[in-house]
Amino acid sequence: MRSTRPKLKRLQRKLRRKVEDPLRKVRENHSPFRMYKCIYVFQSVTRNLKPTGPKAEEKQKESVCKPQPQPASANLSDVCCRSIEEIAAQAAANKTASSVEALNLPAVVASTRDTIKIPDDFILSVGVLTVSDRAAAGEYQDLSGPAIEKALTTFGSRVGFSVTVISRKIVPDDKEKIASVIRSWADEVEDVKRGTSGPPGLILTTGGTGFSSRDVTPEATKEAVDRLALGIAAAVTLQSARTEPFALLSRAVAGIRKRSFVFNLPGRPKAVEENLAIAIPTLVQAVYQLRL
Repeated sequence: MRSTRPKLKRLQRKLRRKVEDPLRKVRENHSPFRMYKCIYVFQSVTRNLKPTGPKAEEKQKESVCKPQPQPASANLSDVCCRSIEEIAAQAAANKTASSVEALNLPAVVASTRDTIKIPDDFILSVGVLTVSDRAAAGEYQDLSGPAIEKALTTFGSRVGFSVTVISRKIVPDDKEKIASVIRSWADEVEDVKRGTSGPPGLILTTGGTGFSSRDVTPEATKEAVDRLALGIAAAVTLQSARTEPFALLSRAVAGIRKRSFVFNLPGRPKAVEENLAIAIPTLVQAVYQLRL
């Protein structure tokens, strides 16, 4: 009876050649997401145990581990697929406006009057709600709220409409308090004698969208709104994940209460600006449609 030891040695050499050496290079040169993809493909290859030459293996590794270009959306930023110089050159050629160009952000959104169908006298009234235990306790200064106002003002001045922040508040990570503020802002009635300007067209919350047990902003928003509008939150999350994979951990939601549009933003100022760079054109259009 022939010994099976030579067969085992040949099998070990095949596994080493097909899995261990390529995976070592993958760990050194590639991100975790591409590494997992390569592991899956190499495991599939080793199950078949088809003999391949060194050149064929190298070609296969290059085709699997090489970052694949993603199609750019007409309504969203394609910053991960094109260089900043290319986007800026096209924006200058088309005389388009960027909502975050003045903020030196890595995302660029080209939006013009043709992109968002709003009248010339349109005024975007905004309520900014910061959700943070430490900021509410005065332990640190709120930076996300001012970042929201700066991004909105920059975008409005470039596109050609006014932005007015009529309400701003800081509350702790408490579901009832968050929902109460959203309800009170959206239900406010305009009264000239009392000096109230009516409900804000756009209510932006910042903070409390993560996985911590204290992160309850999405739940509070769902309780406060009449209807959910999950498409924009999902689109912003997916677009952000093209440059920051952990953006998929966001639980942000969006919804409508009466004539106000509510949208959750993350708590970090940089993430706030990047999310707004993607969402601002759609948010403005949503507010305008609710006020028709």
